[in-house]
Amino acid sequence: MGRFDYILFLSVLILCAIGVMLVYGATYNSRYPWEKNLYKRQITYCIVGLALLFIFWRLPIRLHYALAYLYYIAVLLVLVGLFIFGGEGVKRWIDLGFFQFQPSEFAKLVIIFVISRYLMDARTEVSSFSRIALLGLLILFPFLFIINQPDLGTGVVFIVLFYSLLFWSDMEFPLFLILFSPMINLVLTVHWASWALFFIAFSIFILLSRVRFSVALGSIIGNLVLGVAAPFFWSQLKDYQRERILVLLNPSRDPFGVGYQMLQSKITVGSGRMFGKGFLSGTQTNLAFLPVRHTDFIFAVLGEEFGFLGVLLVLGLYFIVIYRAFRIARDAKGYFPRFVAAGLGTLLLFQVTVNVGMVIGLLPVTGLPLPFLSFGGSSMAVFMVSTGLLLNIHSNRGEFV
Repeated sequence: MGRFDYILFLSVLILCAIGVMLVYGATYNSRYPWEKNLYKRQITYCIVGLALLFIFWRLPIRLHYALAYLYYIAVLLVLVGLFIFGGEGVKRWIDLGFFQFQPSEFAKLVIIFVISRYLMDARTEVSSFSRIALLGLLILFPFLFIINQPDLGTGVVFIVLFYSLLFWSDMEFPLFLILFSPMINLVLTVHWASWALFFIAFSIFILLSRVRFSVALGSIIGNLVLGVAAPFFWSQLKDYQRERILVLLNPSRDPFGVGYQMLQSKITVGSGRMFGKGFLSGTQTNLAFLPVRHTDFIFAVLGEEFGFLGVLLVLGLYFIVIYRAFRIARDAKGYFPRFVAAGLGTLLLFQVTVNVGMVIGLLPVTGLPLPFLSFGGSSMAVFMVSTGLLLNIHSNRGEFV
């Protein structure tokens, strides 16, 4: 217990308590009776999550290293089962009667374990293009099944984890930039001029970096093909996904349809001003102007009821948790625990950034929950397990030396 990270643990507990309070404030006045008891379920999720936290704090990290690929096979089989037997429409949840869980949430942890083990085993060949291509193939299979659910937000999480952990490895920077270039490419295809400037600059960088000829030629041709094929990828998005991106660029495009959620979210956050309207006193929340306010848009409830100061408090707690995660990664002596901690820190940072950006209208609506605050058992379990793993790595920082 002397090496127990009390700061990380207490920060998470406070966030969970704030989450329960916000879920209650978002649903106590609901016209739907089942919503009024959601805060009780959130308390249950917190208690179960706390038990999971202590279990994963005590389980040896070596166990997750040994079972990483078995975790991967199990999650892949579940995702395939959802794809085959999930029926039409959304196929994200498995209903056990007494509990619904979302396999894609747990897949985030599994991907972190798989990438961490792969990079540890291949650390002497981490700059090998073929080795990284094989890792990309491992991630591609669950990625395809998840975006088919459809759950593009979680699919993007996989990509972020892939690049983040490559960055934490000893990969040469020119190769990392080559691998990252397709992401920059897709973003800049919004206009032909920005894409053309990127392609020219990238080609010059490749020629000056002195990478192998086959890698240089392949990366230039690959980015050229990707830029030309961008309209095809755009056409493969679901209608609502395309609309969310277009509404981000122009919120007034569909103010009573897809744009309604974003507009109401910004109004809700802004109405809280500096000190907020007070607990249970949010008019936008109580009058149900803001849909799904207890899940993906719980941050808007925080802004309305507790204002800018409440938002600063919560963001400060997130900063502490994320900072401790990356500090634990930095201090870990072994490659596997270092990569796991870095992946968990990246997961927290990405989901907080995307959710808050979505609520205040800086990013498109994605459906990624806010860690520890949004209502949901699967998300709570995953982030409490993540905290337990971080506490474990901190307590046993000499493992895997």
